[in-house]
Amino acid sequence: VREVEALAALVAETANKLGATVIVDIGSGHGALARVLASSWGLRVLGIDCSDYHVERAQIKMEKSDVGSTG
Repeated sequence: VREVEALAALVAETANKLGATVIVDIGSGHGALARVLASSWGLRVLGIDCSDYHVERAQIKMEKSDVGSTG
């Protein structure tokens, strides 16, 4: 969890410097980074993963977290 939060802070700070509001997370797995970026930093995230199972789990977790849309 600490690693995800530390990475999210780094990504968010970099996005802020560049004026980016959308992040593309390639190899997003279950979406842990996406959830932190959205909930703590207000960023929109497009998660991409080659595993249908991971995508499904990420969508379920995002919906349960009430962070935002997974559409």
